[in-house]
Amino acid sequence: LVPFSLTKMGKTAAPPDDEFTPISLSIQDVGTLVLAMKSSEVAVAGNAMDNLDKYAEKSEKNKQHLVDLGALPIFLELLEHEEHAICDRAVMCLSTVTQSYNVRLECKKTINGKMLPILKENIENGSSISQENSVETIANLANEFSVRRFVIDSDLVPSIVSLLSSNSPNTIKFALAALINLCADYEGRSRLLLTDASTILPSILSSDFRDIQDSGLTLISCVAMNEAFRKQLKDTGVVEKVVDFIDNNDFATSHAIALRALSSLLYEPEVLAHVAQIPNGGSLEGTPLFKILSFLEKPDPKVKVEALKCLANAAYSVENRAILREFKSEKAICGQLLPEDPKQPINTQVSAAACNALAALTIAKTSAEVVGALGVITGMSKLLATEDVKCTLAATRLLGVLALATSSTRQKIYDSTYTRVNELLNNHSRANIPVLEHAAAVVFAVSKQENIRLVMPSPMNGLIKCLCAGEHTSKLQEHCLDAITLLCDLQKYKDELSSVNGFSHIVVAVSSPHHSVTLAAARCVARLSDSPSCAVRLYDEGVVGALQQASSSLSHSSVAITTALNAVLNFHLSAKYSLQHILNKSDIISDLLFDIGRMRATAPYPLLRDVVAEHVNSKRHILLVNMKNKTSDDTLGIAKLSGDPGLVEAIKYVKEACKEEKNNANKYKIVAQYVSSRMGGTIPTTRMKSFSCEVHIAELKQSLNSNVIPIGMVHKGSFSQRALLFKTLCDSLDVPSTLVRGEYDRAYNVVELPNQGFCAVDVMHRPGHFVSIPSPITLIHINPFNIQ
Repeated sequence: LVPFSLTKMGKTAAPPDDEFTPISLSIQDVGTLVLAMKSSEVAVAGNAMDNLDKYAEKSEKNKQHLVDLGALPIFLELLEHEEHAICDRAVMCLSTVTQSYNVRLECKKTINGKMLPILKENIENGSSISQENSVETIANLANEFSVRRFVIDSDLVPSIVSLLSSNSPNTIKFALAALINLCADYEGRSRLLLTDASTILPSILSSDFRDIQDSGLTLISCVAMNEAFRKQLKDTGVVEKVVDFIDNNDFATSHAIALRALSSLLYEPEVLAHVAQIPNGGSLEGTPLFKILSFLEKPDPKVKVEALKCLANAAYSVENRAILREFKSEKAICGQLLPEDPKQPINTQVSAAACNALAALTIAKTSAEVVGALGVITGMSKLLATEDVKCTLAATRLLGVLALATSSTRQKIYDSTYTRVNELLNNHSRANIPVLEHAAAVVFAVSKQENIRLVMPSPMNGLIKCLCAGEHTSKLQEHCLDAITLLCDLQKYKDELSSVNGFSHIVVAVSSPHHSVTLAAARCVARLSDSPSCAVRLYDEGVVGALQQASSSLSHSSVAITTALNAVLNFHLSAKYSLQHILNKSDIISDLLFDIGRMRATAPYPLLRDVVAEHVNSKRHILLVNMKNKTSDDTLGIAKLSGDPGLVEAIKYVKEACKEEKNNANKYKIVAQYVSSRMGGTIPTTRMKSFSCEVHIAELKQSLNSNVIPIGMVHKGSFSQRALLFKTLCDSLDVPSTLVRGEYDRAYNVVELPNQGFCAVDVMHRPGHFVSIPSPITLIHINPFNIQ
């Protein structure tokens, strides 16, 4: 089945009967070569691998073909061959075939077995050829993220570093390639930090081979992400070597790579100071930093991009930004935002890099004002209109930073770019979430100007769309909520929220798993709740329960959540009384209020329409205050409601009884005595155990066929019923009083008298009697009348 040909040799003498006559083979099939690798003849196996290596080098398809023919397991098996020549050729073939992604995936299955230990042994003790091929194989394998950790855990990093001192340029090149791939992993950089690589790198940069120098610069750009490594590189003179590459025009082809390396090093404050240092007797033009800025005028866009990245990284600190301002970096960078000739196409990579550099620099208000004065904002709409998402992202980020930094740029940004920014918000996709984050930040920033808020086309629809964009959008949600909070300073935006179903989405945001989003939503709720209609909408959407749940999930109190909850509850006295157990003198009952008793902080608070619709049951009765004797309420969705003519009669009585009375203390006594007489009279403390209003309440529930009982229908009441009626009547008289819910379903009334301070008003035992107390809140846990 295997094609081959035999060439017979001429015979000079007959061989012995037991002697084999050698023959020559001409192999014409790759599959036969794969089989030939298993030959016991070293020459046959070696020649087979030499030819397979040449075959694999020709194309990706050929490499995959060898895997399909089963060559990979044979290569791995031959790594342990007793003949070094065979081992070397097996590694050579592996170094070639592992250049293929698919082959590397196949190698993953055996990477943690014998393969890595053998490669490590070859690197440490093998021949120069074996070292070169072994480290090239590791460099190839380390392209895969899942393989890097195996290589790192096998402690191969020190062994690879030792090859940087090799006499073979190819070995050094492949060792650098392996380290570059491994240092893409944080653990790889940490392992490299423990070696003497930083002391070897200066000699790498001094190599006679340009590709080795370029690989050394690339490795520096990787490892310099580690702060400790940056310090090592600075101490070993690497910074000076990198700067030499930038200063020397002979290294023009390496400028982009050198700038990338310097870009990583510039995170170290001393590095920028060194790069900006003016030579003795020199000027700014003689500094490496000026050279970097001059690269922005080069025609090569790659060099421009790397120079701009350098400047962006350098601008991370206040001190560095001050140095960059001294060199007038803002003007140089602004020149790269758009082509000088408007007819020329935009290089989006250069424009994006310029935007990112300016965004880093204009965090400083001074730089932001300089950029605003240069007039470049008017052209930013062109960058927002490009098809390049990275360019759009960088442009929106810059606009957001500029608008937040200084008020002088907000009007310019609004005039030039707001229309496009609003379009981005309204026509969003999940692929552009980072763009939307910055677009929402732009809207928030320009909305800080009141004159802009008054005239700007509404962004509310887009903001609400982005607010419900889905998972992993917490930053976007935060910016949207902040913008909505600011816009809702104006009533027109509050009105618009209803039309875009905004209230429900804001309540959902309160329950976000991201604390920053919850706080932003709480701030928004607090702002909206200064409007009664908005507070009602939020309440109907369940915001009270959401805020309570959010508060209970924290290990500490939150000012934002507490403020929002209080703001909502100020317009929902029913919920406030049940959840906070107090109605202050500023909480005036003027319409409907229902008392469902004490509720847990995490329990969802029911709506009145649901309470009214509930069938009569054995649960606690619900007291209803119906000040206006309503029989329905369309705004609350209640078609049928029990009127309360008894309460209307009570209000009329106390108003008549107090109309000539000027002293509030006397008014309190009149009201207390009236409440007592209306709800069963005076109950001495000795009769408290035998006194009960439960039968009366149960009869009312049955007669009304409802759990909801109007307070004016109660004619036999205890602490809770009497205290609620007292508070209601005092509010109708415009005299201040506080209602406090105590323990065991009791409630108390607190008033403030000129000479006595806070006093609890007795409506049970000695109607109209005042008992001094420290503060209203103490009654939540203390009975002021000392009932045993």
